Formats: sequence, C-alpha cells, structure tokens
Amino acid sequence: MNTADDVGLPTDPNFRSTFLAYIEWGTRVAVANSRPGADVIEHAPVPRWGWGQTPPFEPQQWDEPTAAERGRQRYAEEQAAKQPATEPMPQNGSPTVAELSRNSD
Repeated sequence: MNTADDVGLPTDPNFRSTFLAYIEWGTRVAVANSRPGADVIEHAPVPRWGWGQTPPFEPQQWDEPTAAERGRQRYAEEQAAKQPATEPMPQNGSPTVAELSRNSD
C-alpha cells in the first residue's frame, strides 16, 4: 500500500479494500503459476472487479493501535491459566522426580 500512497491512489477504505483484494488475488495466481511443474491455464478468465463486492468500511476493535498487543497479552494470560499449578502425580501415586528433588532440599 505504500506504493499506492506514493503514486496518489485514493485513500478511501472502499477503494483500498478492493485494490488490496485484487493485488492479493494476482499474487496468489502468480505464486501458483510460478511453482516448478505448475499446470498453468493459458488464457484463463480474469475476474471482473467492481464496487459491489466490497462492503462499506466499518472500523473493528482490532483497528485500534494497541489492540494487537492487548490480544497477545490476553492470549499469554489464558495460556498461563491453563497450565497446571503443580506437576501431576503419576498414575500409581508415586511422586515425580521433580517433586522428589524439590523435597530433598
């Protein structure tokens, strides 16, 4: 999108969303067709792009600048909460090696 800014393309969200979708589509086609042994379809149809496919821009909570960091932090906290507080006892009820070494101090 930096190049779009550099050349002065419109900055409105609807244009940028459609433009980005077209770039992503073209990139996927290029990657698929550039693989060794790719079965390239010559003269494949090209989709028509228009304004009807793009819904109006609606800001999302993840658009807020600190949202990504807050999400990573929340995920880390959730993962930490899932960890058991102590090591589980083996099925036979004997202490684990880690427990024995802690208790020997």
